[in-house]
Amino acid sequence: MITWIFTDDDDPELNHRTNGHIINTHCPSTHYRQALCCKMSAEFDTFMKSQKSWFCHFDDDNYVNVPALLDLLSKYDHKEDWYLGKPSLKSPIKIPHPDNKSEW
Repeated sequence: MITWIFTDDDDPELNHRTNGHIINTHCPSTHYRQALCCKMSAEFDTFMKSQKSWFCHFDDDNYVNVPALLDLLSKYDHKEDWYLGKPSLKSPIKIPHPDNKSEW
């Protein structure tokens, strides 16, 4: 298993300590929706190019029990779509479409 750290800034020391497993997304460093989507997109694009079986996203304030995670994932077919975890929002995000004039 290889862990990659996605960041929005260069960090030579961390890059050295992780043997080059740092990816700078070049996304804004804010926590606004656009910046967060940019970062998630960079993570998912990297996963899609990797041909790996699983994509896992964790924030920097999460603790991951890797043996338990591997045990859990072994119970699922990686060829099927799965979402394991808790949504970060209580309800779906409503994004108005610019062509829908009734919302103006």
